[in-house]
Amino acid sequence: MIIAKLTGGLGNQMFQYAMGRRCALVNHTQLKLDLSFFEQPNPGTTPRSFRLNAFAIAAERATEKEIHFLRRSIFMRARNKFLPWWKKNIIKDYHRFDSHYLRVGKHAYLIGDWQSEEYFRDIADTIRKEFSLAAAPTPSFKSWKEKITRVPAVSLHVRRGDYVNNPTFASFYARITPQQYRSAAAHIQERVPNPHFFVFSDDIAWCKENLSFLPSVSFVSDSSLADYEEMLLMAHCKHHIIANSSFSWWGAWLNPRPDKIVLAPRVWFKDPSMDTSKLIPKPWIRY
Repeated sequence: MIIAKLTGGLGNQMFQYAMGRRCALVNHTQLKLDLSFFEQPNPGTTPRSFRLNAFAIAAERATEKEIHFLRRSIFMRARNKFLPWWKKNIIKDYHRFDSHYLRVGKHAYLIGDWQSEEYFRDIADTIRKEFSLAAAPTPSFKSWKEKITRVPAVSLHVRRGDYVNNPTFASFYARITPQQYRSAAAHIQERVPNPHFFVFSDDIAWCKENLSFLPSVSFVSDSSLADYEEMLLMAHCKHHIIANSSFSWWGAWLNPRPDKIVLAPRVWFKDPSMDTSKLIPKPWIRY
């Protein structure tokens, strides 16, 4: 049995699920999800809830007994003495890709962000299929999807919210400026005839004020759309300008088109020592 501990927002939960799903598939075992984070949120963090139930995922909630077995049982501790670290019962991600993690054993409790497609690229089709809507789409989703499919659609995501208002996040993540978005949009305009930009953001008012340089634009985000619906609408666009956010990372990655253009921020974190070489897929372009 593989148990993945889920934390954070929708994008983070998707990385954690994708890693766990791959580990379960290659080991021919079940994937269970530890959802305790959402019941006991950490002070100072952005309030989050479990969001993957909107998707057609192949996992069940882990019981307290199952979590205890993998994390604390005498059997698992004794078993660890004879195994290399990547096959022990608790596996932690230290924010850098390590191919050893691809050799996780059949019994593991996964803790971390796992933010690299390298952890699940070999099951990409499975992950894209399972990150589809589990229920019928809403009228608002269908309406926007129809508009997106009629034009050379480019998603553009602006993440503000806790990146601006939470002191911890504001000191950790780089701030993407209007000038950077202008540069990314110009890159798209040089390569895509008559692009239409669909803007997704948690601060649409800021976008309308600061992205006036976009020649043809629709501002999508509003209360009629759930977060997972917005992400899947991004995925229906042909090309993408993402923020330094796992949310729009997934919006771009879920698009299966081989000819898609994806522009990702050159600077993701304020700390220059943070390695993002495995976070951004090789075909994507830095702006």
